[in-house]
Amino acid sequence: SLLVYLQKKPDLKISSSLVDLDDLLDRTQDEHRNAIVTALQPDNLVLLRYKDGQAVACYHGLSFRKAQHADSREDFLVKVYTMSTHSTFEINLFTDLVVTHSEDARHIPQDFQGTIASFFVSQPPKLVVRLKDRPLKTYTFTGKQLTIGRLPENDIVIDNLGVSRQHAVIHSWKSGYHVKDLGSKNSTFLNGQKIDSAELKNGDVITIGKYQILFQILTGEPGTAQTMDQTMIIPGFRSGPQMDFPGADAGAGAGLGGSASAGGSFGAGGRGGSGNRGGSCGAGGNPGTPRLYRRSDNEEFVLDKDRTVIGRGKDTDIRLGGLFAPRVTVEISRTGDDFTLQKTGGHRDVNINGESMAEKVLEEEDLIAIGSEEFVFKR
Repeated sequence: SLLVYLQKKPDLKISSSLVDLDDLLDRTQDEHRNAIVTALQPDNLVLLRYKDGQAVACYHGLSFRKAQHADSREDFLVKVYTMSTHSTFEINLFTDLVVTHSEDARHIPQDFQGTIASFFVSQPPKLVVRLKDRPLKTYTFTGKQLTIGRLPENDIVIDNLGVSRQHAVIHSWKSGYHVKDLGSKNSTFLNGQKIDSAELKNGDVITIGKYQILFQILTGEPGTAQTMDQTMIIPGFRSGPQMDFPGADAGAGAGLGGSASAGGSFGAGGRGGSGNRGGSCGAGGNPGTPRLYRRSDNEEFVLDKDRTVIGRGKDTDIRLGGLFAPRVTVEISRTGDDFTLQKTGGHRDVNINGESMAEKVLEEEDLIAIGSEEFVFKR
């Protein structure tokens, strides 16, 4: 509601002394509108929210405390009529609005301890599939749900007889992330406990057969708008018929949109799957050639060689700059369609998706941290 009020031009803007407020609200209700009605004085703001013609919430004051009154419309009218005895209100009406969230929209878990900025600047949740504590593949959770099982149509495919064809599913709900067993033969375990359904928290381990799946919510420091990967869509405010108010100053609406997706699959007998993410390719290389993106400088490096070296030396392909650049050398080698990262020198750790690793086959959206430098692998 605040986003609409602050960014959208109202369909109606008129003084409270020139409009029958009861009639205005009646028409909004009769036409089953999704609307926001605001009443503004220099030191007061009263906001009434309509959903499908029903008054669902009334807010009053710059602190935006939600009113506890059972009848939101009556609460709104009482406040406006009472305070308008001293001075008139400016009445604004915003109609035909629909607010939805894209598939990568995220909810802040109840146990999250960081700042809101660090949460949304961070990567979406990661799922690291392990066997005997050895990482096999990392997935990025960007949709509403992610299925796990033996059949190839699952999002995470584990080709093992101990895993059911449709074993478990992870949902993204308003309250956070939840894992649910789908009636599997060998059950689903969370942190060693058998579960039917349970909420997921950062660091939880899901066990399916012989495989462990580590659930991670990676946080980062506040950054620029370019580092924000979350999306909110506010489509066509003008999708429906317009309400006609003679003499009113009606304005045009505006929309804001965007989308993103990422995915992949895993089989125990070998690597497989694919991922994609909307965007434009940088200069050089074919559009399908994998790339590394340096987050600090928004640089792009095309991985079009059989061997790419990252380090401090002048002869490296990607040079780590700065006086305090770590004395470490990393090599990315290509074998067929696979790109394998390996630390070949130095004592500093190389972290991939928050874990120290000396070698790993890179997957879509892997986050590589070398000292203070961060790179994202994208196909």
